[in-house]
Amino acid sequence: MFPAPGMRRGRCARAHERKRRRSRAGLRAEAASPLRTFFTGGVEFDDGLEPRLVEAITAEAMEVIERLAIPAAWGAGVELKLRRLQRHRADGLYYPEQRILVLDPRVPTSFCHELGHLIDYRAGEHGPTRLPSAVWSSSSEFRPFHCALVAAMRRIPPGDPRVASRRGRLTWSYFASSPECFARSFEQSAVELLSRTTLLARGREDYQRDPFFFERVPPGLIDFFRTVLARPPTESPAAIAPNPGEFGPFVVSS
Repeated sequence: MFPAPGMRRGRCARAHERKRRRSRAGLRAEAASPLRTFFTGGVEFDDGLEPRLVEAITAEAMEVIERLAIPAAWGAGVELKLRRLQRHRADGLYYPEQRILVLDPRVPTSFCHELGHLIDYRAGEHGPTRLPSAVWSSSSEFRPFHCALVAAMRRIPPGDPRVASRRGRLTWSYFASSPECFARSFEQSAVELLSRTTLLARGREDYQRDPFFFERVPPGLIDFFRTVLARPPTESPAAIAPNPGEFGPFVVSS
């Protein structure tokens, strides 16, 4: 074990920071990981993770990227961390300013959700300010789908047990925000495009039963995401301003 550079002594690393002490075996596994071909900012695995779990998540992630035909430009400079999230009420996080996607390997089903946030925010890096902003979710192309999802959510009857489990966890404004609706729409569409079950998203029927997703993927949504994925970040509609005040400093999965 030896310390990684840039960390102060006496405190634990935050979710987006590199841990100060790492095992040599872990560093070797990270250096050899196929995930680095897409996440060129690097990968970091928690020490003590079961190698077979890391291998399974790696294989599934590479297949998702290949099957969805996601250009390498989307992962350029992004770091992926497989890290147990302790204090966060989330299974995954995406930090736009640091370009870091954090996935709790114990519950890897949030990967496709966070990948949606990555695509949304990376598109904003190429606007006039060069600051990460939720661009695709605020675009006129996505607006009809955003409105349709929020309208469906408003039809949820009071006391619906599927919603009661979320009470007090996050606010309505969070679930109805355009970045969050974009990420949920992306993960549901990804499952439709994959046409099979994956460790990195929930099952197709699970989405259809969840009142915060579409009961049926609306016509045109999958074609919208195909168009988004086919255009690298530098060709995104970054001139479109995001809705102000809709989201906080980092993105939490549902």
